Amino acid sequence: MTIRNNLLILFSFFLYSSLIFGFVYGEDFNGGSKADFFTIVTNAKLFILDYKYYILNYDELADRNSPVVTIIIAKLIEIGLEIPTIQLIFLHISLLLCFYFYKCLKVIFYDADKLGLKYLSLIVFLSPTFRAISIWPHSRIIGLLFFTISLYYFLKFRFKKKKFSYVLVNNFFLAISSYFSPNFSIFALYFFIEYLNYYKLKIEIFYYIIFSIFLAFPAFYYLFILDVFFIFAGGTPGSEEYLKNYLVISYLSNKILIISSIIFFYLIPIIIIKKEIWTKIKFDKFLLIIFLFFIINIAFFDYKIEFTGGGIFFKFSNIFFSNNIFFYVIAFISFYFIYLKYINFNNLLIIFILLISNPQLSIYHKYYDPLLLILFFSIFKINLSKSYFNFTNLSIVYLFYFTLMIVSFYKVNFIN
Repeated sequence: MTIRNNLLILFSFFLYSSLIFGFVYGEDFNGGSKADFFTIVTNAKLFILDYKYYILNYDELADRNSPVVTIIIAKLIEIGLEIPTIQLIFLHISLLLCFYFYKCLKVIFYDADKLGLKYLSLIVFLSPTFRAISIWPHSRIIGLLFFTISLYYFLKFRFKKKKFSYVLVNNFFLAISSYFSPNFSIFALYFFIEYLNYYKLKIEIFYYIIFSIFLAFPAFYYLFILDVFFIFAGGTPGSEEYLKNYLVISYLSNKILIISSIIFFYLIPIIIIKKEIWTKIKFDKFLLIIFLFFIINIAFFDYKIEFTGGGIFFKFSNIFFSNNIFFYVIAFISFYFIYLKYINFNNLLIIFILLISNPQLSIYHKYYDPLLLILFFSIFKINLSKSYFNFTNLSIVYLFYFTLMIVSFYKVNFIN
């Protein structure tokens, strides 16, 4: 075994130990994951009292997360497991995310240095959200794990062999992901378009649709026939008065500006690596269209700090400047890179999915971490090549995520 491999093992052990250390000391870089977990535990204990009633009336619990994790935790409590033991079980299941992220990278960047890809996959350990919802189990981490597994089989279809079995397995794991975290179900649109482009109207596409309906039917029956529509449960802080007079266009503008700024935030290390941070701006009709689109969204933007969330740039702007000016500047830069520099149908479709996968008023930065990292290096088309996985570039990405951890620590302990 080479020195490089030994260093990788030591580094992996260090990152794993840091997560265990965080578990022991109750680390929560999200600031609300611990409270969310104990809400799940409280609900799980209610399920134990009467499974049938609370499954059929889950929306009464004001929890907009899927009940699947709640039911699993209830069953684990019933067999006598203590809460810390349950946390450790989920924590170690969550580690599979790094493994499947690496497998995705290996499919796409098959000719890149495998060691570099392994180091990139380990960056997940520095994700504040990954750490928080691994230590304090949440449906989103299990949903993200199964989504990444579904991505792996999709990428095998896209980059290796066009085997129909990959299509079915991709669909199966996406369905499991969606039962844990329903927001991932919207990615079915992305996969369907890819398969439709390849199979056209051949028999395989009809098999795919029938299989999709079969997988989705229990969720459809639960949400719409039994009418246990928990998706919007819980509400948004400070939204009661707002909802009386809100405009749909404002709702959309809030989504577009804030989510675009969050996407841009996670693009920063890639922009630096690709040396595009000082890119000369080309003034043409497309830039004018982007500017007009930006102005329209600014005109209808009315997201309030009382809603909580809003992403790192929105919160920074309001906390340190008590206005949205800094946020608007960043939002315009975001528009330039996302809707002009990196625009293509593939990326626009993914962005559309990200916009509609968060239907509630509140928009939290944590919803996109580490999801965007995985998407950027798997299905986003931003012209990354094997040459980007060297020590210098990986150091930039690690520095970015380490800084994000420090900022998250500061936010949780000194701002919240």
